[in-house]
Amino acid sequence: MKKILQFLVVVVLFVLLGFVPGGYAQEVFFDDINFGWNDSSLRPDAKWNLNKIAEWLMGNPLLDILIEGHADARGAEEYNLWLSERRTKVVRNYLISRGVASDRLGTISY
Repeated sequence: MKKILQFLVVVVLFVLLGFVPGGYAQEVFFDDINFGWNDSSLRPDAKWNLNKIAEWLMGNPLLDILIEGHADARGAEEYNLWLSERRTKVVRNYLISRGVASDRLGTISY
């Protein structure tokens, strides 16, 4: 039986440091980071994608990102929010372990 995947959509918003309203911003999207059902462990394919994102960020030190976490609609809303938060933290911590400064990584969960 196949596991049904839940998704952490890594939506990346790049904003130049010192951004002011009306200033310059660029929105870029990377591939989704997929997790197994009811799981927050990084799979090998997720690590590969995150390594590419970390490499890109290291080459663009003036940019910050926002990591958006999602879970599917099954289960209690409170639990799904916790799972989404857990997933965003796992992704954030992995990027930090690859050398990205923590103050460049924001998170939000849905």
